[in-house]
Amino acid sequence: MRTPTARLATRVLAGIVLAAAVAVTLWPEPVVRPLTPAAAWSVVAEAEARVDLGGLHHTSHFLRDSIRFDNEAGFWRAWTPSQGNRPLSLSSPPFSAPTLLAIPVTGKTSGISGPTALWIEHVSSGQRRPVCFGSNHVSFNDILVAMPPSWVGEDAILRMECSGRDNVGTGSVFAVSWLSFMKATFLGRLAVLVAAMLV
Repeated sequence: MRTPTARLATRVLAGIVLAAAVAVTLWPEPVVRPLTPAAAWSVVAEAEARVDLGGLHHTSHFLRDSIRFDNEAGFWRAWTPSQGNRPLSLSSPPFSAPTLLAIPVTGKTSGISGPTALWIEHVSSGQRRPVCFGSNHVSFNDILVAMPPSWVGEDAILRMECSGRDNVGTGSVFAVSWLSFMKATFLGRLAVLVAAMLV
């Protein structure tokens, strides 16, 4: 049987966790920092493959506004309005790898090999880190990627190779804060869940 002290400790701990969740939820998220301007990308694709993220309908994306409306951002996808899915090859300019990245994506990938591959490559060693995000179907989303500690501050490149079988796309890389990461965890959603249960 739990003692009054144990019950009090549990309530205090729950209160601390809930207070932290509220703080993470309400604290404004810092604007992301662009790392790979569109003009510096190597792109082998149809002319129509370029997508204007700022022009997306609000029901077709789950992107941060600071990514959607960044003037230097670029995004390309294999699907084209006139020809359907087409081959796509993308390579970003080298960027100094931060601890956390945000990468806009659509469709699905299969790691670093297969008909649709997306990966981050360490320039000096050639090591590859797959970027796998399941399937967003035709929606646009930005995914968070934690870089290996040994890569932080080193030059890296984002690459995609698509055979044209799938509707998939990606684009400019952004540095994000730890707060952005926390907002995407259970802690960042806890306050909303609690509020929903109380309504």
